[in-house]
Amino acid sequence: MTVVGRVSTRQTSIGYVRIIGADRIAICSGASTDVVDWDDLVLVRSAKNHTWMITRSASIRVRRPLQCVVEALTGLGLVQIHRRVAINPAKVRRLIRSGNRRLVVVLENELSLAVGRKYQRIVRATFGAKHSEPPPAVSAPEPLA
Repeated sequence: MTVVGRVSTRQTSIGYVRIIGADRIAICSGASTDVVDWDDLVLVRSAKNHTWMITRSASIRVRRPLQCVVEALTGLGLVQIHRRVAINPAKVRRLIRSGNRRLVVVLENELSLAVGRKYQRIVRATFGAKHSEPPPAVSAPEPLA
């Protein structure tokens, strides 16, 4: 902490997320930097003006908006499924269509997350799921002569 007269200013880092190497992420949170394997990252969730990065063993808070984190990790395959949530596609176990235009992603730890309508097309394209379409019309067979 730097004290100038009676005004104190605190020197703090606002955090960052960077890709280092082929499958590792450096997450700077406050005064510490955590290095995490891509396989350990489960999801990223925004909360007000910061983002929580949830791994298998810990939750790390970064003072960056979700969009900055998603842009930084898109190269590794992070997929945004809601305006407040992005996931590691390697952790997805199931896509469930439920109800009227609703899609749910189930992760490997049995955590279920709703997919926003805006992101459903992206999620289906990422995982190869087809959009529900009516079956093709079957024409009547021609009579034999």
